[in-house]
Amino acid sequence: MSRRVPWPQRPPDHPPLRVLHAIIDLRTGGTQRVLTRLADGLAARGHEQRVLVLGPLGPPADDLSAFGVPADHIPLDRPDGLPRLVGTLARLAGAPARRGSTSASATPAHAREGRRSSTWRPDVVQTWLAHADVLVGGLARALRLAPVAWNLRGSGVRPEGASPSLRALWGAAPALSRTVPSAIVACGPRTAQAHQARGLPARRMRIIPNGYPPSPEGPPTAEERAQARERFGLPQDAFVIAQVARWHPMKGHEDLLEAVAALGNQATPTPWVLLAGRGCEPQGSPATAHAQRLGIAGRTRALGDVRDVRAVYAAADVIASPSRWGEGFPNAVAEAMGAARPVVATDVGDSATVLGPDQPTLPPADVPALTARLQDLMAMSPEQRERLGHAGAQRLAERFSVDRMVDAYEALYVMLRDGTWPWAQAGRPGTTTTRSDPRLA
Repeated sequence: MSRRVPWPQRPPDHPPLRVLHAIIDLRTGGTQRVLTRLADGLAARGHEQRVLVLGPLGPPADDLSAFGVPADHIPLDRPDGLPRLVGTLARLAGAPARRGSTSASATPAHAREGRRSSTWRPDVVQTWLAHADVLVGGLARALRLAPVAWNLRGSGVRPEGASPSLRALWGAAPALSRTVPSAIVACGPRTAQAHQARGLPARRMRIIPNGYPPSPEGPPTAEERAQARERFGLPQDAFVIAQVARWHPMKGHEDLLEAVAALGNQATPTPWVLLAGRGCEPQGSPATAHAQRLGIAGRTRALGDVRDVRAVYAAADVIASPSRWGEGFPNAVAEAMGAARPVVATDVGDSATVLGPDQPTLPPADVPALTARLQDLMAMSPEQRERLGHAGAQRLAERFSVDRMVDAYEALYVMLRDGTWPWAQAGRPGTTTTRSDPRLA
Protein backbone atom coordinates (compact mmCIF):
# COMPACT_ATOMS: atom_id res chain seq x y z
CA MET A 1 0.00 0.00 0.00
CA SER A 2 1.19 3.52 -0.72
CA ARG A 3 1.60 6.08 2.03
CA ARG A 4 1.54 9.83 1.49
CA VAL A 5 4.74 11.65 2.40
CA PRO A 6 5.76 15.29 1.83
CA TRP A 7 5.92 16.04 -1.89
CA PRO A 8 9.22 17.56 -3.03
CA GLN A 9 9.27 21.16 -4.10
CA ARG A 10 10.60 22.06 -7.52
CA PRO A 11 14.38 21.66 -7.38
CA PRO A 12 16.44 24.84 -6.94
CA ASP A 13 18.84 25.96 -9.63
CA HIS A 14 20.84 23.02 -10.90
CA PRO A 15 22.74 22.07 -14.05
CA PRO A 16 20.50 20.99 -16.94
CA LEU A 17 19.56 17.33 -16.93
CA ARG A 18 20.24 14.87 -19.72
CA VAL A 19 17.40 12.37 -19.97
CA LEU A 20 17.28 9.38 -22.31
CA HIS A 21 13.71 8.15 -22.82
CA ALA A 22 13.03 4.73 -24.34
CA ILE A 23 9.65 3.50 -25.59
CA ILE A 24 8.38 0.63 -27.72
CA ASP A 25 6.73 2.90 -30.35
CA LEU A 26 5.72 6.48 -31.06
CA ARG A 27 2.31 5.83 -32.53
CA THR A 28 -0.63 7.85 -31.26
CA GLY A 29 -1.56 6.64 -27.77
CA GLY A 30 -2.04 7.71 -24.18
CA THR A 31 1.47 6.88 -22.99
CA GLN A 32 2.99 8.63 -25.99
CA ARG A 33 0.97 11.77 -25.24
CA VAL A 34 2.23 11.80 -21.65
CA LEU A 35 5.82 11.37 -22.89
CA THR A 36 5.50 14.26 -25.34
CA ARG A 37 4.02 16.56 -22.67
CA LEU A 38 6.79 15.69 -20.25
CA ALA A 39 9.47 16.15 -22.93
CA ASP A 40 8.00 19.52 -23.89
CA GLY A 41 7.95 20.66 -20.26
CA LEU A 42 11.50 19.53 -19.56
CA ALA A 43 12.78 21.07 -22.79
CA ALA A 44 11.15 24.38 -21.86
CA ARG A 45 13.21 24.30 -18.63
CA GLY A 46 16.45 23.83 -20.54
CA HIS A 47 16.95 20.09 -20.05
CA GLU A 48 18.44 17.94 -22.82
CA GLN A 49 16.59 14.81 -23.95
CA ARG A 50 16.59 12.10 -26.57
CA VAL A 51 14.11 9.31 -27.23
CA LEU A 52 14.96 5.75 -28.27
CA VAL A 53 12.08 4.26 -30.28
CA LEU A 54 12.05 0.48 -30.66
CA GLY A 55 9.13 0.22 -33.08
CA PRO A 56 6.85 2.23 -35.39
CA LEU A 57 6.95 6.00 -35.57
CA GLY A 58 3.92 8.25 -35.77
CA PRO A 59 2.75 11.81 -35.12
CA PRO A 60 4.31 11.99 -31.61
CA ALA A 61 7.76 11.82 -33.27
CA ASP A 62 6.93 15.04 -35.14
CA ASP A 63 5.73 16.63 -31.89
CA LEU A 64 9.00 15.74 -30.16
CA SER A 65 11.02 17.14 -33.05
CA ALA A 66 9.11 20.41 -32.75
CA PHE A 67 10.19 20.60 -29.09
CA GLY A 68 13.83 20.03 -30.09
CA VAL A 69 13.83 16.45 -28.77
CA PRO A 70 15.24 14.02 -31.38
CA ALA A 71 13.92 10.48 -31.70
CA ASP A 72 16.41 7.73 -32.55
CA HIS A 73 14.63 4.94 -34.43
CA ILE A 74 16.01 1.45 -33.81
CA PRO A 75 13.19 -0.96 -34.77
CA LEU A 76 13.67 -4.32 -33.08
CA ASP A 77 11.70 -6.20 -35.74
CA ARG A 78 14.66 -5.83 -38.13
CA PRO A 79 17.50 -8.36 -38.11
CA ASP A 80 20.01 -5.74 -37.02
CA GLY A 81 17.69 -4.12 -34.45
CA LEU A 82 19.01 -5.71 -31.27
CA PRO A 83 22.72 -5.40 -32.21
CA ARG A 84 22.16 -1.73 -33.07
CA LEU A 85 20.42 -1.13 -29.75
CA VAL A 86 23.21 -2.79 -27.80
CA GLY A 87 25.83 -0.88 -29.78
CA THR A 88 24.10 2.45 -29.27
CA LEU A 89 23.78 1.97 -25.52
CA ALA A 90 27.39 0.73 -25.30
CA ARG A 91 28.62 3.87 -27.06
CA LEU A 92 26.64 5.99 -24.65
CA ALA A 93 28.11 4.10 -21.72
CA GLY A 94 31.56 4.81 -23.11
CA ALA A 95 30.97 8.56 -23.27
CA PRO A 96 32.64 10.56 -20.52
CA ALA A 97 30.46 11.38 -17.55
CA ARG A 98 29.87 15.09 -17.11
CA ARG A 99 31.68 16.87 -14.36
CA GLY A 100 29.52 17.10 -11.25
CA SER A 101 27.34 14.15 -12.25
CA THR A 102 27.41 11.03 -10.15
CA SER A 103 26.05 8.85 -12.95
CA ALA A 104 27.35 7.61 -16.24
CA SER A 105 25.13 9.64 -18.56
CA ALA A 106 24.61 9.91 -22.29
CA THR A 107 21.97 9.80 -25.03
CA PRO A 108 21.66 7.58 -28.10
CA ALA A 109 21.84 8.67 -31.62
CA HIS A 110 21.18 6.50 -34.64
CA ALA A 111 23.70 3.69 -35.04
CA ARG A 112 24.95 5.65 -38.02
CA GLU A 113 25.52 8.65 -35.74
CA GLY A 114 28.03 7.02 -33.44
CA ARG A 115 30.34 10.02 -33.27
CA ARG A 116 27.53 12.26 -32.04
CA SER A 117 26.29 9.74 -29.46
CA SER A 118 29.81 9.29 -28.10
CA THR A 119 29.73 12.82 -26.70
CA TRP A 120 26.28 12.73 -25.05
CA ARG A 121 25.71 10.69 -21.95
CA PRO A 122 22.40 10.69 -20.02
CA ASP A 123 22.02 11.39 -16.34
CA VAL A 124 18.86 9.25 -16.22
CA VAL A 125 17.35 6.56 -18.41
CA GLN A 126 13.54 6.79 -18.31
CA THR A 127 11.83 3.75 -19.84
CA TRP A 128 8.17 3.64 -20.87
CA LEU A 129 6.14 0.42 -21.12
CA ALA A 130 7.24 -3.15 -20.52
CA HIS A 131 9.47 -3.76 -23.55
CA ALA A 132 11.60 -0.71 -22.83
CA ASP A 133 11.52 -1.28 -19.05
CA VAL A 134 12.98 -4.76 -19.33
CA LEU A 135 15.14 -4.57 -22.46
CA VAL A 136 16.53 -1.04 -22.47
CA GLY A 137 16.45 -0.76 -18.69
CA GLY A 138 18.27 -4.07 -18.30
CA LEU A 139 20.94 -3.16 -20.83
CA ALA A 140 21.43 0.29 -19.30
CA ARG A 141 21.83 -1.25 -15.87
CA ALA A 142 24.27 -3.90 -17.12
CA LEU A 143 26.35 -1.26 -18.92
CA ARG A 144 26.23 1.09 -15.89
CA LEU A 145 24.94 3.76 -18.24
CA ALA A 146 22.87 5.80 -15.76
CA PRO A 147 20.22 5.26 -13.07
CA VAL A 148 17.12 3.68 -14.61
CA ALA A 149 13.54 4.72 -13.89
CA TRP A 150 10.74 2.41 -14.98
CA ASN A 151 7.34 3.85 -15.80
CA LEU A 152 4.24 1.78 -14.98
CA ARG A 153 1.35 2.77 -17.24
CA GLY A 154 -1.17 -0.04 -16.75
CA SER A 155 -2.55 -2.13 -13.92
CA GLY A 156 -2.69 -5.59 -15.45
CA VAL A 157 -2.19 -7.94 -18.40
CA ARG A 158 -4.45 -10.81 -19.46
CA PRO A 159 -3.57 -13.57 -21.94
CA GLU A 160 -6.40 -12.69 -24.34
CA GLY A 161 -5.12 -9.14 -24.69
CA ALA A 162 -1.34 -9.59 -24.74
CA SER A 163 1.27 -10.88 -27.15
CA PRO A 164 3.55 -13.75 -26.06
CA SER A 165 6.46 -11.32 -25.73
CA LEU A 166 4.45 -8.97 -23.51
CA ARG A 167 3.33 -11.84 -21.30
CA ALA A 168 6.95 -12.96 -20.94
CA LEU A 169 8.15 -9.45 -20.06
CA TRP A 170 5.29 -9.01 -17.61
CA GLY A 171 6.25 -12.24 -15.89
CA ALA A 172 9.93 -11.29 -15.69
CA ALA A 173 9.34 -7.82 -14.26
CA PRO A 174 8.95 -8.68 -10.54
CA ALA A 175 12.36 -10.37 -10.35
CA LEU A 176 14.08 -7.73 -12.49
CA SER A 177 12.49 -4.87 -10.53
CA ARG A 178 14.85 -5.62 -7.63
CA THR A 179 18.00 -5.10 -9.68
CA VAL A 180 17.27 -3.02 -12.79
CA PRO A 181 15.42 0.18 -11.83
CA SER A 182 16.64 2.62 -9.23
CA ALA A 183 13.18 4.19 -9.25
CA ILE A 184 9.76 3.03 -10.44
CA VAL A 185 7.21 5.64 -11.45
CA ALA A 186 3.55 4.65 -11.14
CA CYS A 187 0.90 6.87 -12.69
CA GLY A 188 -1.58 6.44 -9.82
CA PRO A 189 -2.16 4.73 -6.46
CA ARG A 190 -4.26 1.87 -7.79
CA THR A 191 -1.64 1.19 -10.45
CA ALA A 192 1.08 1.14 -7.78
CA GLN A 193 -0.90 -1.24 -5.59
CA ALA A 194 -1.56 -3.62 -8.50
CA HIS A 195 2.16 -3.89 -9.24
CA GLN A 196 3.15 -4.18 -5.59
CA ALA A 197 0.72 -7.08 -5.29
CA ARG A 198 2.63 -8.97 -7.97
CA GLY A 199 6.00 -8.36 -6.35
CA LEU A 200 7.41 -5.00 -7.48
CA PRO A 201 9.12 -3.23 -4.55
CA ALA A 202 7.10 -0.42 -3.02
CA ARG A 203 10.23 1.18 -1.59
CA ARG A 204 11.42 2.27 -5.05
CA MET A 205 8.08 3.60 -6.24
CA ARG A 206 7.11 7.21 -6.78
CA ILE A 207 3.52 8.01 -7.74
CA ILE A 208 3.44 10.76 -10.38
CA PRO A 209 0.01 11.34 -11.91
CA ASN A 210 -0.28 12.34 -15.54
CA GLY A 211 -0.53 16.04 -16.30
CA TYR A 212 -2.86 17.72 -18.78
CA PRO A 213 -2.57 21.19 -20.32
CA PRO A 214 -5.48 23.60 -20.30
CA SER A 215 -6.87 24.19 -23.76
CA PRO A 216 -6.05 27.72 -24.97
CA GLU A 217 -9.49 27.79 -26.59
CA GLY A 218 -11.33 26.57 -23.50
CA PRO A 219 -13.98 23.83 -23.72
CA PRO A 220 -15.49 23.21 -27.17
CA THR A 221 -18.15 25.73 -28.11
CA ALA A 222 -21.66 25.18 -29.45
CA GLU A 223 -20.41 26.25 -32.87
CA GLU A 224 -17.59 23.65 -32.71
CA ARG A 225 -20.14 21.03 -31.69
CA ALA A 226 -22.33 21.77 -34.71
CA GLN A 227 -19.35 21.79 -37.09
CA ALA A 228 -17.96 18.52 -35.68
CA ARG A 229 -21.31 16.78 -36.00
CA GLU A 230 -21.65 17.89 -39.58
CA ARG A 231 -18.08 16.76 -40.29
CA PHE A 232 -18.66 13.29 -38.80
CA GLY A 233 -22.16 12.79 -40.23
CA LEU A 234 -23.98 12.96 -36.90
CA PRO A 235 -27.49 14.40 -36.46
CA GLN A 236 -27.49 17.70 -34.60
CA ASP A 237 -30.21 16.48 -32.22
CA ALA A 238 -28.67 13.05 -31.44
CA PHE A 239 -27.28 12.01 -28.07
CA VAL A 240 -23.68 11.21 -28.99
CA ILE A 241 -21.55 8.86 -26.87
CA ALA A 242 -17.88 8.90 -27.87
CA GLN A 243 -15.03 6.55 -27.02
CA VAL A 244 -11.41 7.44 -27.83
CA ALA A 245 -9.31 4.27 -27.66
CA ARG A 246 -7.68 1.69 -29.87
CA TRP A 247 -9.77 -1.43 -30.46
CA HIS A 248 -8.56 -3.96 -27.91
CA PRO A 249 -10.35 -6.50 -25.66
CA MET A 250 -9.38 -4.52 -22.54
CA LYS A 251 -10.98 -1.30 -23.81
CA GLY A 252 -14.56 -2.62 -23.72
CA HIS A 253 -15.81 -1.28 -27.05
CA GLU A 254 -18.14 -4.28 -27.33
CA ASP A 255 -19.73 -3.40 -23.98
CA LEU A 256 -20.41 0.17 -25.11
CA LEU A 257 -21.91 -0.93 -28.42
CA GLU A 258 -24.10 -3.48 -26.64
CA ALA A 259 -25.28 -0.83 -24.17
CA VAL A 260 -26.23 1.51 -27.02
CA ALA A 261 -28.04 -1.34 -28.74
CA ALA A 262 -29.92 -2.01 -25.49
CA LEU A 263 -31.02 1.64 -25.35
CA GLY A 264 -32.83 1.04 -28.63
CA ASN A 265 -33.81 3.14 -31.62
CA GLN A 266 -36.84 4.59 -29.85
CA ALA A 267 -34.93 6.32 -27.05
CA THR A 268 -35.22 10.10 -26.96
CA PRO A 269 -32.89 11.65 -27.91
CA THR A 270 -31.60 8.95 -30.24
CA PRO A 271 -28.24 7.53 -29.01
CA TRP A 272 -25.36 7.44 -31.49
CA VAL A 273 -21.83 6.11 -31.05
CA LEU A 274 -18.65 7.87 -32.18
CA LEU A 275 -15.46 5.76 -32.06
CA ALA A 276 -11.92 7.06 -32.60
CA GLY A 277 -8.77 4.94 -32.48
CA ARG A 278 -6.84 2.22 -34.29
CA GLY A 279 -9.12 -0.67 -35.18
CA CYS A 280 -12.13 1.65 -35.42
CA GLU A 281 -11.75 2.53 -39.10
CA PRO A 282 -14.88 3.31 -41.17
CA GLN A 283 -14.52 0.27 -43.40
CA GLY A 284 -13.69 -3.36 -42.56
CA SER A 285 -12.75 -2.77 -38.92
CA PRO A 286 -13.72 -4.85 -35.87
CA ALA A 287 -15.71 -1.85 -34.62
CA THR A 288 -17.94 -1.58 -37.68
CA ALA A 289 -18.36 -5.37 -37.86
CA HIS A 290 -19.56 -5.54 -34.25
CA ALA A 291 -21.93 -2.60 -34.76
CA GLN A 292 -23.33 -4.38 -37.82
CA ARG A 293 -23.94 -7.58 -35.84
CA LEU A 294 -25.82 -5.59 -33.18
CA GLY A 295 -27.95 -3.78 -35.76
CA ILE A 296 -26.65 -0.30 -34.88
CA ALA A 297 -24.30 0.30 -37.80
CA GLY A 298 -26.55 3.15 -38.95
CA ARG A 299 -26.03 4.90 -35.58
CA THR A 300 -22.29 4.25 -35.35
CA ARG A 301 -19.53 6.42 -36.74
CA ALA A 302 -16.03 4.92 -36.71
CA LEU A 303 -13.24 7.36 -37.51
CA GLY A 304 -10.03 5.37 -37.10
CA ASP A 305 -6.94 7.09 -35.71
CA VAL A 306 -7.69 10.79 -35.25
CA ARG A 307 -5.24 13.55 -34.36
CA ASP A 308 -7.94 16.18 -33.90
CA VAL A 309 -9.36 14.64 -30.75
CA ARG A 310 -10.87 17.99 -29.75
CA ALA A 311 -13.38 17.65 -32.59
CA VAL A 312 -14.42 14.22 -31.26
CA TYR A 313 -15.01 15.67 -27.79
CA ALA A 314 -16.83 18.65 -29.32
CA ALA A 315 -19.25 16.35 -31.12
CA ALA A 316 -20.01 14.28 -28.01
CA ASP A 317 -22.52 14.71 -25.21
CA VAL A 318 -20.77 12.07 -23.09
CA ILE A 319 -17.41 10.30 -23.23
CA ALA A 320 -17.26 6.59 -22.35
CA SER A 321 -14.30 4.62 -20.98
CA PRO A 322 -15.77 1.14 -20.43
CA SER A 323 -12.44 -0.65 -19.94
CA ARG A 324 -12.55 -4.21 -18.61
CA TRP A 325 -9.04 -4.36 -17.12
CA GLY A 326 -5.50 -3.07 -17.40
CA GLU A 327 -5.91 0.71 -17.29
CA GLY A 328 -3.49 2.84 -15.35
CA PHE A 329 -4.23 6.55 -15.28
CA PRO A 330 -6.65 6.69 -18.23
CA ASN A 331 -5.82 9.54 -20.57
CA ALA A 332 -9.15 9.37 -22.36
CA VAL A 333 -10.97 10.03 -19.08
CA ALA A 334 -8.76 12.98 -18.14
CA GLU A 335 -8.82 14.51 -21.61
CA ALA A 336 -12.62 14.26 -21.71
CA MET A 337 -12.72 16.07 -18.36
CA GLY A 338 -10.49 18.76 -19.82
CA ALA A 339 -13.03 19.20 -22.63
CA ALA A 340 -15.77 19.66 -19.98
CA ARG A 341 -17.63 16.54 -21.00
CA PRO A 342 -19.31 14.13 -18.55
CA VAL A 343 -17.56 10.76 -18.38
CA VAL A 344 -18.92 7.23 -17.95
CA ALA A 345 -16.03 5.03 -16.80
CA THR A 346 -15.56 1.65 -15.22
CA ASP A 347 -13.68 1.15 -11.95
CA VAL A 348 -10.45 -0.02 -13.55
CA GLY A 349 -7.02 1.31 -12.68
CA ASP A 350 -7.08 4.90 -11.43
CA SER A 351 -10.28 6.02 -13.16
CA ALA A 352 -11.95 6.73 -9.81
CA THR A 353 -8.91 8.74 -8.67
CA VAL A 354 -9.13 10.93 -11.75
CA LEU A 355 -12.90 11.43 -11.76
CA GLY A 356 -13.43 12.01 -8.04
CA PRO A 357 -16.69 11.61 -6.14
CA ASP A 358 -18.93 13.62 -8.49
CA GLN A 359 -18.74 11.02 -11.27
CA PRO A 360 -18.84 7.53 -9.75
CA THR A 361 -17.35 4.64 -11.68
CA LEU A 362 -19.13 1.44 -12.73
CA PRO A 363 -18.21 -2.25 -12.39
CA PRO A 364 -16.22 -3.42 -15.43
CA ALA A 365 -17.88 -5.64 -18.06
CA ASP A 366 -21.36 -4.85 -16.66
CA VAL A 367 -23.47 -3.90 -19.68
CA PRO A 368 -26.72 -3.39 -17.69
CA ALA A 369 -24.94 -0.94 -15.34
CA LEU A 370 -23.40 0.89 -18.30
CA THR A 371 -26.79 1.07 -20.02
CA ALA A 372 -28.44 2.44 -16.87
CA ARG A 373 -25.77 5.12 -16.42
CA LEU A 374 -26.16 6.24 -20.03
CA GLN A 375 -29.93 6.41 -19.52
CA ASP A 376 -29.40 8.63 -16.47
CA LEU A 377 -27.22 11.01 -18.44
CA MET A 378 -29.66 11.07 -21.34
CA ALA A 379 -32.41 12.03 -18.89
CA MET A 380 -30.44 15.05 -17.65
CA SER A 381 -30.96 18.44 -19.19
CA PRO A 382 -28.13 19.83 -21.32
CA GLU A 383 -27.49 22.36 -18.54
CA GLN A 384 -27.09 19.60 -15.95
CA ARG A 385 -24.61 17.75 -18.15
CA GLU A 386 -22.75 21.00 -18.76
CA ARG A 387 -22.41 21.63 -15.02
CA LEU A 388 -21.13 18.09 -14.51
CA GLY A 389 -18.60 18.53 -17.30
CA HIS A 390 -17.32 21.87 -16.02
CA ALA A 391 -16.87 20.47 -12.50
CA GLY A 392 -14.67 17.74 -14.00
CA ALA A 393 -12.63 20.31 -15.93
CA GLN A 394 -12.05 22.28 -12.73
CA ARG A 395 -10.92 19.15 -10.87
CA LEU A 396 -8.48 18.30 -13.63
CA ALA A 397 -7.00 21.80 -13.70
CA GLU A 398 -6.55 21.91 -9.93
CA ARG A 399 -5.08 18.45 -9.39
CA PHE A 400 -3.50 17.21 -12.60
CA SER A 401 -1.65 20.00 -14.38
CA VAL A 402 1.34 19.54 -16.67
CA ASP A 403 3.48 21.82 -14.50
CA ARG A 404 2.94 19.63 -11.45
CA MET A 405 3.78 16.51 -13.43
CA VAL A 406 6.98 18.07 -14.82
CA ASP A 407 7.93 19.34 -11.35
CA ALA A 408 7.66 15.82 -9.96
CA TYR A 409 9.67 14.11 -12.73
CA GLU A 410 12.30 16.86 -12.61
CA ALA A 411 12.70 16.46 -8.84
CA LEU A 412 13.05 12.69 -9.19
CA TYR A 413 15.59 12.97 -12.01
CA VAL A 414 17.70 15.44 -10.05
CA MET A 415 17.76 13.08 -7.06
CA LEU A 416 18.74 10.17 -9.31
CA ARG A 417 21.50 12.18 -10.96
CA ASP A 418 22.87 13.62 -7.73
CA GLY A 419 22.66 10.38 -5.76
CA THR A 420 20.16 11.74 -3.22
CA TRP A 421 17.31 9.40 -4.19
CA PRO A 422 17.33 6.79 -1.36
CA TRP A 423 17.63 3.94 -3.86
CA ALA A 424 19.82 5.62 -6.46
CA GLN A 425 21.62 2.28 -6.75
CA ALA A 426 19.21 -0.57 -7.45
CA GLY A 427 19.29 -3.17 -4.71
CA ARG A 428 20.08 -0.74 -1.91
CA PRO A 429 17.92 -1.57 1.13
CA GLY A 430 15.43 0.95 2.38
CA THR A 431 11.96 1.45 3.75
CA THR A 432 8.89 0.00 2.10
CA THR A 433 7.20 3.33 1.49
CA THR A 434 5.73 4.33 -1.84
CA ARG A 435 6.15 8.08 -2.09
CA SER A 436 2.89 9.56 -3.23
CA ASP A 437 1.35 12.88 -4.19
CA PRO A 438 -0.94 14.69 -1.76
CA ARG A 439 -3.25 15.57 -4.67
CA LEU A 440 -4.40 11.95 -4.58
CA ALA A 441 -6.01 12.34 -1.15
